[in-house]
Amino acid sequence: MSFHRTLIASLGLVLLLSDCSLQAESSPQPLKPGLIIKPNPACTAELQQAIALLLDVEQVTIASDAFTQSNRLTLERKQHRDANGQLVMGRTLTIPTNVQLLMQGKQYLLQDEQGNQTQLLSSELCKLSAKTR
Repeated sequence: MSFHRTLIASLGLVLLLSDCSLQAESSPQPLKPGLIIKPNPACTAELQQAIALLLDVEQVTIASDAFTQSNRLTLERKQHRDANGQLVMGRTLTIPTNVQLLMQGKQYLLQDEQGNQTQLLSSELCKLSAKTR
């Protein structure tokens, strides 16, 4: 009888330990800030497309050095112009949007300010690194 109890206790311990190791492996890696270390036109184009998808807008224009100094980028709507190209006077009521470049393991993604939406990036186009500053 005691042999069976010992066997059952041992099996229970093995199952408990294996379950703990499986949970540790399947837990998501933390998000870390990321930077672009070697920007290029293909990388900028991918970022623009990913940001447009993330924010559900038709087109986004960013600087070629975006995300090289900081993992955050603030975007504003383009100001309205008249037929002659002059700025139309009036209020802009939209609040600028912040986007972050983040690293999770070996994956890079863009995340909106509220953290509601993310967009995965291709690591082949942009030379990326974890932010160390």
